[in-house]
Amino acid sequence: MLCLLIIPIHIATCHLQKDHSMLNLVNILNALVEPHESAAKRNTSGADDTEFASLESPEPVHAEEGYYGGNNDYSTADDRWFILCSQPHGCINIIPTFLSFAAFCCSALGNNTCSLFFREVVSGSVVLSWMPEEDGPVRDVAGVTLGLYSYGIEFYHPEDDEYVLQCSPNVPENAVNDAHIKIARGFTTLALIIGFPVMCFLILANCMMLSQKVLRRLAVALFIITFCQSMIFIYLPSPICSDDILSGFPTVIFSTCKLDNGSKLAIVASVLWFLTAIFATYLDKADLIEKRLRMISMQVIDNV
Repeated sequence: MLCLLIIPIHIATCHLQKDHSMLNLVNILNALVEPHESAAKRNTSGADDTEFASLESPEPVHAEEGYYGGNNDYSTADDRWFILCSQPHGCINIIPTFLSFAAFCCSALGNNTCSLFFREVVSGSVVLSWMPEEDGPVRDVAGVTLGLYSYGIEFYHPEDDEYVLQCSPNVPENAVNDAHIKIARGFTTLALIIGFPVMCFLILANCMMLSQKVLRRLAVALFIITFCQSMIFIYLPSPICSDDILSGFPTVIFSTCKLDNGSKLAIVASVLWFLTAIFATYLDKADLIEKRLRMISMQVIDNV
């Protein structure tokens, strides 16, 4: 009886070893590969187009269809040319987008403020009575600020015990808008006109793929914007920065134009436009660097 029980167990064990042996697995894999190898040989030996079509992999369909294969033309998410926040150029594209937005804001604020340059009262004193009566009849003037389209007067406010700036949409009566001021106005306006669509294209680059030619043109436009924005400092040779700008006070001496809040914003805007142009020029290479850094970081994590 014991022998009758051992013999079936031994036979079953042998079959299990045979089914799960490495040699049997190799044989099964070879049997699966042989049809594909023969098909590949037929293709390389000059098969016609019908044979190529028969060997093509089935087209994937949406997961909700529940099956694969068929000749139905289904569109997938990868086929769309515009995907919100898809970052087709890599996450590095966020940097030129942010720089262009910051540069546009600095340009718009710096070009339209009344405190572009400042002329301080060096000697003498100036008191004006043009302020409203409830604020007092006179004000001790510390200096005059100049802008592209307006000017301001910085005077002492006794209630706050500090100097405040009062902007005026009109320029001083004896201040003439010479060629320097007109050129500065023209170039800064051109910088904003070109800068806005360029900034929009850089924002769209976070949602759609831009060709290499488009990126090069954007870089050229950004360099032009940088030049136009820096032309705001052609304002400095203007006579308004050296002549007497407040009539009726011959004994008062003003200093020449110094940098004020508006001109500092213009400098920041020029630097940001230039950095944006550099990033737009090498955006494709920056994407490759980003991918390599990701691979290196993954290898480091795996080794750790």
